[in-house]
Amino acid sequence: SLPKVRRIECPCLYLTGLLDPIIPTWMSNTLYNETRTARKRHLCEYPFGKHNDLPIMPDYFENIQSFIDELPLITTPSTEQQSVLR
Repeated sequence: SLPKVRRIECPCLYLTGLLDPIIPTWMSNTLYNETRTARKRHLCEYPFGKHNDLPIMPDYFENIQSFIDELPLITTPSTEQQSVLR
C-alpha cells in the first residue's frame, strides 16, 4: 500500500515490463515515485517485458547486480570482536 511504501528506508529496486498484462506500468511508476525515503531506489523498465519473462530480458541480471554493487557495504563486528565487547 502507498502509506507503507512511503515509509520504506531500505534500498528498493523496481523491475517492470512495459507489456505486463497483470501489473500496469503506471502502478510500478507510482510505487517508485512514492518510495522517496529509501536510501537508494532504482526503476528498470523493459520495453518488451511481460509479467513472467523479465529474467530473459537483456541486462536483467546485470541490472540487479549493478544495483547490489552500488549499495554501501555494511560491516558488523566479527564474532571475536563481539565476545571481547561482552
